Amino acid sequence: MIFTSAERRLLSILVLLLSAGFVLSGLRSVGLVPPPAPPAPPVLEDEAPLRARDRSPFTGGYLDLNRADSLDLISLPGIGPALAGRILARRRRWGRYERVDDLDQVKGIGTKTLARLRGYLCTGVVASCNPDSCDSLDCTPEGGRRPSKPHE
Repeated sequence: MIFTSAERRLLSILVLLLSAGFVLSGLRSVGLVPPPAPPAPPVLEDEAPLRARDRSPFTGGYLDLNRADSLDLISLPGIGPALAGRILARRRRWGRYERVDDLDQVKGIGTKTLARLRGYLCTGVVASCNPDSCDSLDCTPEGGRRPSKPHE
């Protein structure tokens, strides 16, 4: 079988690459070359400050609207990527959510969706707040009343 010069060049390159792969594999097995690092998980622009602070967005079993990222929001029932993006865009533009009911300002969240989400969300510190003596809308969902189903 006769190969053209272009085919011989291509065959030589393939043999060279294959040989380099075997050599690299042998060096890794001996420990002279470290294995490649696993890829870092992708971090969306909205998530970067949260991941840098390494703070959990869950407070007392509820998802804090002011610390949640898009992946946290998508884990809620009825929230997809587009709606999560609008929730985060509202927070970026207008600042922190003072009450869970502020979600009604987000396009796509009506009274039914808001009623369904209330049991999963809060806007501040829940675990350190005594609901019987709390006057702040910020410490428990629904302004001091605990919802029946917290987010687990």
